[in-house]
Amino acid sequence: MKTYTYAEFGANLDDILNRVEDDREPVAVHLPGQGDVVIIRLDDYTALRRNVERNQAAQRDLEILAATEGTPDPDDLDGLARWGSRQPLDHLD
Repeated sequence: MKTYTYAEFGANLDDILNRVEDDREPVAVHLPGQGDVVIIRLDDYTALRRNVERNQAAQRDLEILAATEGTPDPDDLDGLARWGSRQPLDHLD
């Protein structure tokens, strides 16, 4: 990922944003005294956010399973399949 200084980013704003759009390659911008930010396409951010939410939902499901039925045995695929088949998939949309 290419990193730009704040001054470089400001001076080349149109070119950099067009590259992010055309190449789907995020860029980082260093803000003096504040750290860095990343600029990505909105649809890429949306996809990343959706994946995070799905992973969080799956983690919550595993925590509920562990609390209600004990810690799942990763080698008990039949048991995990039975548990998974009883779960609603609404949280995946």
